Amino acid sequence: MLRKSFCFVTLFCAIFLRENVFAEGDNRPEKLLIPVPQQVDVKEGVFLCTQNVRIVLYSANLKSEIGTLQETFTGIFGKPAAVIETRANKKNKSVGEICLVISNSLNDRETLGDEGYVLFVEKEKIILTATTPTGVFYGIQTLRQLILLSANQQDNKKAIKINCVTILDRSKFEWRGVMLDPARYFLPIKLLKKYISTMSLYKMNRLHLHLTDDGGWTVEMIKYPELNRKENWPLHNIPLLDSTRGMYTRKEIQDLVAYAKERHITIIPELELPGHNSIVGWIKRDILCQSNPFRKGDFDFSYKPTAGTDAFQWMEPCVGNEETLKVYENILTEFMELFPGDYIHIGGDEYYGNAWATCPACQRLIKEKDLEKYDTKERQALFANCKGDKKKYLVYRYLMTHLADFITSKGRIPVFWDDLSWRGDFPKNAIIMQWHYKGGRDAWQQIVTPENPAAEAAISGHKAVVAPYNHLYFDKKSSIENVYFFDPMPNELKDGASKKLILGPHAPIWDQPIDSVFSASFPRFYALSQIAWSCDTKKDFTDFEKRVNAHDVIAKIVTDGARKD
Repeated sequence: MLRKSFCFVTLFCAIFLRENVFAEGDNRPEKLLIPVPQQVDVKEGVFLCTQNVRIVLYSANLKSEIGTLQETFTGIFGKPAAVIETRANKKNKSVGEICLVISNSLNDRETLGDEGYVLFVEKEKIILTATTPTGVFYGIQTLRQLILLSANQQDNKKAIKINCVTILDRSKFEWRGVMLDPARYFLPIKLLKKYISTMSLYKMNRLHLHLTDDGGWTVEMIKYPELNRKENWPLHNIPLLDSTRGMYTRKEIQDLVAYAKERHITIIPELELPGHNSIVGWIKRDILCQSNPFRKGDFDFSYKPTAGTDAFQWMEPCVGNEETLKVYENILTEFMELFPGDYIHIGGDEYYGNAWATCPACQRLIKEKDLEKYDTKERQALFANCKGDKKKYLVYRYLMTHLADFITSKGRIPVFWDDLSWRGDFPKNAIIMQWHYKGGRDAWQQIVTPENPAAEAAISGHKAVVAPYNHLYFDKKSSIENVYFFDPMPNELKDGASKKLILGPHAPIWDQPIDSVFSASFPRFYALSQIAWSCDTKKDFTDFEKRVNAHDVIAKIVTDGARKD
């Protein structure tokens, strides 16, 4: 029977095109899944899941994929399931097994891709098939939801009845991300792990950590240990802020990265540049421009204007100084040592450029590198009313391109926030993270954003992540309905090749203290999961609200009480 089921995967994927019809008000667990699977076919009967259930691995490289499933069994039955490694060549007549299989079929690979799966829940056993361990992992998350939702509806937790069902599913977007902000409010490792656990259950796969900002430096440094000492930070003497700041040790970061990797989540570190750079600029003032009034002397770093403006507006590095660039290359090298994922985020938003305007070295750089060729009338108009220097985009472009090239030279992929200065001429190999949106007000440049930055990037041949502030910034308290009906694919993209460059949606959560991280995320997190994963184009918000109500219960179980209502 098991062999027959494996062979059926390709056939099922080819012929199962009809829509499954559920009765109105149907609360069966398979009707409550988030994100909504691509196809669901309900069968007669139930699979009885007990503490005696066994997990059978038909591929030796699936051991790490079962960790979250074992957590679920331990939470319900008080112990993990027994694990049996591959018995593919033996006749199998036993029941009560969960069989995990990697398919090498070319047809399955075409149908399921790298993240898709087929889940058969039969009376005798459960069979989960995918073409990669990642696909198996995401199938396990659907199975976990079926188990948790079924258990929530039943009194007998010792023998959970799971309805027989066949599910075919695959992801819509390869990037399904969230950003957290421990630089402003330090977030303990325990909380981050709970957040990662929640992400995995809902098939999210990118956790972007905003690790440095004006008020906090959260990464233990070896080459520049002075950055680690909170008493050196410019805002350390403000009690309200001081109590919310902290730092991750290298060991803690390595442990967190490994924890995330087991759950198929890539952690993306962000070193914020050139703005929000007060800690590096204040502690290492030799990297500031020679003409910078804060470079020397005993100035007080405060919100009060000093030398005609706030200190924050003068902490950007001297880009014309090669030693300054070396400092940031060294910092990025340590970031890359700690975070082995493909992506390194280098910020790129909200900068002033005041010091650059009067710095001999930066002005010489503009001449030597012929940066004035980028000083078009179009850019001049876009920055005519901006905060800071009106020509700041020239030095900015050089700095971000230099660091992007450095990251690329190390075999990594640079990511940064969109900025009006590029106008489609982005650094090579860079991923653009959209935070503006067409028609939205750019508060820094004092202008209405003229076009969709994600579309602009894709049309110019660059990959883009979609995180517009008015739609997906969860700290701005947009409604779950707005997130649910938001389409990450820009309307401007008609060409299939350009559409492939839109990696997926991303929800930043800025400036949230520990007890607000989960409440700021939910329930919109569910809608984010839906628009990031599901290929279902039919929007039924009433149906989705019913799913959300059911998941509010199981999400609390998964995060072990971490959520705050």
